[in-house]
Amino acid sequence: MSNILAEKWSVTKPVVQSSGGVVTSQHYLASEVGARVLAQGGNAMDAAVATSFALGVVEPWMSGLGGCAFMVTYSAADDKTYVLESGVRAPLAVDPADYPLSTGFDSDLFNWPGVVDNRNVMGPWSVAVPGLVAGLDAVVERFATWGWSDLIAPAIELAERGLRVDWYSSLKIASAARDLSRFPSSKALFLPDGQAPVGEWGGPLPVIDLKALQQTLQRLAVEGAESFYRGSLAEDIVQDASLLGMKLGIDDLKSYTPVLHAVDGFSYRNVTVNAATGLSAGPTLQHALGLLEQNLAGPPAAPDGQLYGAYAAAMNEAYAERLCGFGDSPE
Repeated sequence: MSNILAEKWSVTKPVVQSSGGVVTSQHYLASEVGARVLAQGGNAMDAAVATSFALGVVEPWMSGLGGCAFMVTYSAADDKTYVLESGVRAPLAVDPADYPLSTGFDSDLFNWPGVVDNRNVMGPWSVAVPGLVAGLDAVVERFATWGWSDLIAPAIELAERGLRVDWYSSLKIASAARDLSRFPSSKALFLPDGQAPVGEWGGPLPVIDLKALQQTLQRLAVEGAESFYRGSLAEDIVQDASLLGMKLGIDDLKSYTPVLHAVDGFSYRNVTVNAATGLSAGPTLQHALGLLEQNLAGPPAAPDGQLYGAYAAAMNEAYAERLCGFGDSPE
């Protein structure tokens, strides 16, 4: 009898095959949006854009109009691979002195040195110049067959219904409740009675009101991406930003331009790998794969310690270069 006591969960997912395309995302409602676009004759880029806007409604903690977008896509029409790079940028008014270091490390993904009040990763001083809307607009202009407003329409419908708080949404909101409660706007939206919304056993799911997001999406559908960066939407964004103490200014929005360009990819053993360039994980992937090709003669018949050790060493070196050496300037 074993004396090792542990809880073991086994998670499996079915394999999905389709001759007409597959749409996958973090939330099934967003995936359904993309699948409907394909079923109604839209192409892959139509589906991707519609899915992205929908995700901003049903997965607001990881997606949304204030975020960024990266995409790698192959165009059969001209037999080229294209990359969209529309990452966020720091506002022009940002001063490094406004982010004094504290002790320890922050709560973000990369374990940066800690900053006073965690202001570099949450709150008004953490807000960057958004790139998602400009990036999706560039994709629609270059590749889409559906119109801009048609691709936003499903997201508007979802926002009108509100965010249905299932178990996963409750988990995400509850785990961030302390941070959400620090700011009146996030507290009012996600913690309406001061607590994370949780459904009653056997009862209907709680619903978070997203009417404000619905109205913004409606304006975006009618006025276009230009309004988000250089029109009335931009003016409203900057006005709200100023009231909240953000560094974001109108010149930040006006000067933002996404990059959509063809890439040749890079070689890894006997294949070509296509990835984003610039300030993204693409160059890090290229560096890591180059180290693997250099230090590992070839994949073993079965994974072993040497293989995993090579993975770890390559990722450590590649990410050290990324986190210490990548940026808009040598500083």
